[in-house]
Amino acid sequence: MTNYSGNKINYYSIYGIKIATELVLNELVKMDGESDLIISSGKVPEFLKGTTQSYAFFQTKENEFLARIKNVGSFYVINGNEIIYDLYNDAEFISVKMYLYGFLLPVVLMQRGQFSLHGSCIEIEGKSIIIAGHSGAGKSSLGIAFRLAGYKLIADDLIAFNEDWLEGLYVHYGFPVQKITSDTAKHLKIKTMGLEKIPEDDKYLIPLKDEFLMTPVPLVALFEITLHEDETKGEVVLEELMGGEKLRCIIANTYNVQMIGTMGLAQKHFKYGTSLTKRIKVFRITRPIHGFSLEQQMALIVNAIKKTTF
Repeated sequence: MTNYSGNKINYYSIYGIKIATELVLNELVKMDGESDLIISSGKVPEFLKGTTQSYAFFQTKENEFLARIKNVGSFYVINGNEIIYDLYNDAEFISVKMYLYGFLLPVVLMQRGQFSLHGSCIEIEGKSIIIAGHSGAGKSSLGIAFRLAGYKLIADDLIAFNEDWLEGLYVHYGFPVQKITSDTAKHLKIKTMGLEKIPEDDKYLIPLKDEFLMTPVPLVALFEITLHEDETKGEVVLEELMGGEKLRCIIANTYNVQMIGTMGLAQKHFKYGTSLTKRIKVFRITRPIHGFSLEQQMALIVNAIKKTTF
């Protein structure tokens, strides 16, 4: 299948962004004729004049972002509404898509003054929750376990919120795909044969249909998954976070949090996080380092949703 549609423009929606592009992005939800972000091939600047921050593979200044990604291409993000790309001849298209979804679209959101969290968003009995945690904590595995138990996925990896919180806080749907590692697939008895594999990573992409929810659902809580420091402890513990710990958790689980300071958005991000603490509850689940405890974690989360007044 071709990666381009020639002169035809394709319309997609993800993270609350409406995209128009000649790229074929089959993972995304298709739309008709509306866009607030144009992604197109074109000439990318060699460098940004008056750059405020310059790093190994990207430069940034107010409302401009320039990146050169090895073996993939050059990308120029402007004003939160345009991405110009110049791909290398040998670029693998799946790598292009992964950088677009996981690196460039978050920059678009930041240029719009929006900050995303890193995790999975699941619908539970008419409410939605975010499962967060550092790499290796097991957030993706827990998100998959919930889906296999009959709950629906709203977003995986990047969690983007609606802009007008006065009308209620919810998460924009991502794309109907979940990532899964080989170990988790083996434990949950999911076959990876035939699934698309992410280059240079032990992760596969699972396409979803009916298990994916695009209807706005009120967001009520974030659950951060952590590991016991003592390897001998085998219980799963749930605690609600308050005050500074609650804010710290939200800040720490911001998507690409290390990029925020480089883009000069640290103060806006802090205010955004503080506002978010007033709208959702935050819990920490501490699980054993070894073995799988997904069922216990799921039970604690569902019980907290049922018992807690939001």
